[in-house]
Amino acid sequence: ENREIYAAGGWAFRHLQAVQDIPTLVSLTHALQARSREGARPVDLGFCLRSLAQVLLGMDDRPRAEAAFAELDQLAVRSHDATVQEFADETPCMLAMLDGRLEDAITLIAAASTRREGFLNDLWLRAHLLLGRDTGAIVQQYEAMTPSRPLMAQRARLLAALGQHEEARALRERFQGIDAETD
Repeated sequence: ENREIYAAGGWAFRHLQAVQDIPTLVSLTHALQARSREGARPVDLGFCLRSLAQVLLGMDDRPRAEAAFAELDQLAVRSHDATVQEFADETPCMLAMLDGRLEDAITLIAAASTRREGFLNDLWLRAHLLLGRDTGAIVQQYEAMTPSRPLMAQRARLLAALGQHEEARALRERFQGIDAETD
C-alpha cells in the first residue's frame, strides 16, 4: 500500500502547484510525515521527502524540514538511486540560499555539477541573479533546449528577472488560460 501512496503523493507534489492547492499539499505533508516508509519505492519516497521538506519550509517549520532533508540524505546513501541522490544534493544548496549564503550556494551547486552533468539549475540562476551577475549564458542554454511548457515558463521567469519584460510577456502570451480560477 505504501508503494502506491508515495507514488500518488509524488504525483500530487509535482502537479498541484496552484495557490488553492496549498491546503491539500499541507495536509499531504502532515499525512506523509506520520506514515511508515516501508514498501515505498526510493524515487517516490525521495521526491515526497524533498517536497514535504519544501512545504515545511514554507510553513516556517525549519526543524521538521531539516529532519526530512536528513532522511532524504540517508535514503540516498541506502538506495544508491541517482534521482534520490540528485534530490539530496540540492538540499545544502537550498539551505544556503534560504540562509542568504549565496556565494556558498553557488559553490555547492558547482561541486554538485562536477559529480553530475547538467546540475546547473534554478537555484544557481537565482543565486547569480540575487548577486547581480550577468546570466546571459544561461538564457542561451534555455534557448537551445526543446521548448516544453515548463521550460518556457522557466525561461519567461528568467527573462523577467533579467529585465527583458517584452520577451517574457511574449512567452507568457503563449500560455492560454493560466490565469483562470480553475487552472
